[in-house]
Amino acid sequence: MIVMATCLLPDETDDACARNPWISHELVTSTVGPGDGLDLRAACSTGTLISGGCSADTFPDDELSLMRSGFAPDNRDEWLCSFKSLHESVTYEVATMAFCLNEDPLPAECGCCPPLAEQLTIRQTNEPLRNGPNRLEASCEDDEFLLIGNCMLDVPAVSEVESVTMFRYGYPPTDEHPDGDYSKWGCSWHNPTGYTPRALANAVCLPAQ
Repeated sequence: MIVMATCLLPDETDDACARNPWISHELVTSTVGPGDGLDLRAACSTGTLISGGCSADTFPDDELSLMRSGFAPDNRDEWLCSFKSLHESVTYEVATMAFCLNEDPLPAECGCCPPLAEQLTIRQTNEPLRNGPNRLEASCEDDEFLLIGNCMLDVPAVSEVESVTMFRYGYPPTDEHPDGDYSKWGCSWHNPTGYTPRALANAVCLPAQ
């Protein structure tokens, strides 16, 4: 098992024109009742959405599944978590978190650099999800670097993909990069059905300079 964190390192110089980005987060909570599905969204009240997270107040349990976690297909400014409960009696506490990129404005005399949020580009790869195992990757252009990514299934309701499982996502490990190839974001699903929803892999990119 590999767990990874993406970090923004502060500029520790005393330069008045040093950039000062920081991350805030928004939290939305709800419950998933017995046998129910839930689409739970969170958005940024300040800053720009770059990533997010999904959580449930439960021990590892195959009767509560996280079906989707990523930019909402119908609204790039919302993070969407889709949960599905197969339990007949338990109500689960769940949460969606939006991670928001903020940046203090530079003094006018610096004469430099648009805000980082204005330089973000989302590169997306999409294709129908076939029956069986599926792998999809998104990457940035040569003059960009990959900040983070996410994976999504573009369906109207979580009930349509309740038997689809996402078993791996993140920087894909390779023979050359066993700890992860940081130039790509990979998404892997298993689809046991004949239903072919559209699968999305998103890469959040910034200029390399």
